Amino acid sequence: MTRDQNDAKNREHLSQTFNSEFQQIQADQANLTVMKKTATATGASVQDRANYTGAQLNCRQDVAQYNADTASTLGAPWLPQGLPTQINADTYCGS
Repeated sequence: MTRDQNDAKNREHLSQTFNSEFQQIQADQANLTVMKKTATATGASVQDRANYTGAQLNCRQDVAQYNADTASTLGAPWLPQGLPTQINADTYCGS
């Protein structure tokens, strides 16, 4: 376990994974901002609301994956500085 955890390739991979996952969650947030405006606007269609709900679910899946990776025994030590150790899906994806 320690050998795998300290392997340079694993450290590089995990650092890249955390950064990519966090960037995806931020992209999800930006998409949700736009989609929420459309879904709650006067004249919004059922499809607009369904698209927004689907985007929220996708965001929650991305947050769950990030949280699982940050909590993993192998990955936790290699979380890049400045990234959160856990993300609250309600805060990032809306409730």
